[in-house]
Amino acid sequence: MTIQMLRCFAAVAKYLSFSKAAGELCITQPAVTHQIQMLEDELGVRLLDRTRRSVELTPSGISFYGDATDILERIDLAVEHVHDADSYKDTLHVGCQTTIQMERLPQIYEKYSECCPDIYINTIEISVDNKGSLTQSREFDAAFLTKDCADNLKDFRYYPLFYGKFCCIVPAGHRLASYEEVSVEDLSGEVLISLDTLLCPPEMGQVQMELRKNCVNAEFYRSTSSLYTLLMIRGNLGIAVMPDFVCPPSPDIVAVPFKTEVKPEFGIVVRAKNNLKKIRQFVTIAQEVYDEAE
Repeated sequence: MTIQMLRCFAAVAKYLSFSKAAGELCITQPAVTHQIQMLEDELGVRLLDRTRRSVELTPSGISFYGDATDILERIDLAVEHVHDADSYKDTLHVGCQTTIQMERLPQIYEKYSECCPDIYINTIEISVDNKGSLTQSREFDAAFLTKDCADNLKDFRYYPLFYGKFCCIVPAGHRLASYEEVSVEDLSGEVLISLDTLLCPPEMGQVQMELRKNCVNAEFYRSTSSLYTLLMIRGNLGIAVMPDFVCPPSPDIVAVPFKTEVKPEFGIVVRAKNNLKKIRQFVTIAQEVYDEAE
């Protein structure tokens, strides 16, 4: 099976026309027909029902069309990445933990690009399980992580950036929105949204365990990220206790301080043995941006 076969089939399926597909691909109509025939022979199924007047996708063709377009999009994206990588002298791979709302990342990137205009920044989404281990993450030069997650990583150096606090996140009109501080007892009978235990960072898991143990008559919903949790809160599905740095300011939700001994913190980590100038500069700029904001 070749890429040309997939492109010919995708074009015919898109237009339901061999002539229009040939025009889009800048090849002859017999060439398109030949590619489709070879593809059907290789798969052993008919993908298209054709008559003199019409072309229709078979059930197998409908199924294959979705997969074929996905494959072609991935190939095009891979080619784009190769060209992007080739057009820059160097790349800095920056990992961002999905539970942290990086409000100051634009300022960090702007300052870094001014300082190092020849270095391309590639942002990577990273995940951390409830034991603090990196999961589903690619290689990175520097990454923003909560401290409890960073403490469980071996051979990494951690630089603190922001010291936060746990807050009760509620809709603006909620009864708790006017409180100066919320305690566990205040949450009795509420609908509480908690992060999935397999995806929850250790410090967050500690607070959620406290809530489940002590909140009387509370109902618990589950979410897989802080972003989805905030959307659920805005949809009046419940409220949540989270670090303040996962909740950007918004007029429709209120962050009320939550009474707990757990102190959240996040910073930036780099591999201890990696002392490249481009990484040192990025860490320094990140620290400067957060120091200026305080």
